[in-house]
Amino acid sequence: MTRLLPLTSLRFFSAWLVVCCHCFDFEPGYAGVTFFFVLSGFILTYNYAGKLRTSKDYLDFWWKRVARPHESPHFR
Repeated sequence: MTRLLPLTSLRFFSAWLVVCCHCFDFEPGYAGVTFFFVLSGFILTYNYAGKLRTSKDYLDFWWKRVARPHESPHFR
C-alpha cells in the first residue's frame, strides 16, 4: 500500500485548525472541519478500495469503525 504522507500531514493541519477554532476563537478553523472529514473519507476509501470483497470484510470494517471510539479511556 502506498503511504499518503502529504495528505496525512494536510489532515494534521486541518485538525490543528479545528483545535485553534475551539480554543482561540479562530473563525477560519471551521473550514478545517469540512476539509478534515473530506480528506479522511478519501484516505479511508483509498486504503480500503479492493480489500472489501465479502460481507465478512464489510462487517469487520464497520466493526472497527464503530468500536474504535469506544476504546478511548473517556468512554470507560
